[in-house]
Amino acid sequence: MRLLGQKIMTSYQKFKKSGRNQSSSTIGVWAIKVKKLKKFLKGWGQSLRGLNRKYRNLLQEELLKLEKVEEERPLRNSLLERKTFIQTELLRLSQEEEMYWYKRSNSKWLLEGDNNTAFFQRIANGQKRKSTIFSLSV
Repeated sequence: MRLLGQKIMTSYQKFKKSGRNQSSSTIGVWAIKVKKLKKFLKGWGQSLRGLNRKYRNLLQEELLKLEKVEEERPLRNSLLERKTFIQTELLRLSQEEEMYWYKRSNSKWLLEGDNNTAFFQRIANGQKRKSTIFSLSV
């Protein structure tokens, strides 16, 4: 996580320096900085979701190994605690993902517990496409 923070600060410092001497007007500088900020934030959000996905995959692999060991013999207390932690962490990650898609869909009629179906995600992506602003005229 610390490495990610350093990358973000480095990117932010590069972003802060950019935009100078690229356009003669203040609006031009502002527009360039907004475009770069949008690109930076989009990449930052995707990298966070990617980290969560990798973390979830690692947890699932470890849980599978623990379950194989459990089939052979009973687990020691430390391994049993680790298995419980992994299960609660996987539950938390799935709830976060479901909340992400629920917020993105902005559908009030969907009940809790839809378990992140493809239909649910299509609604969310359709709402985003519908509300996208492609350009602004001054």
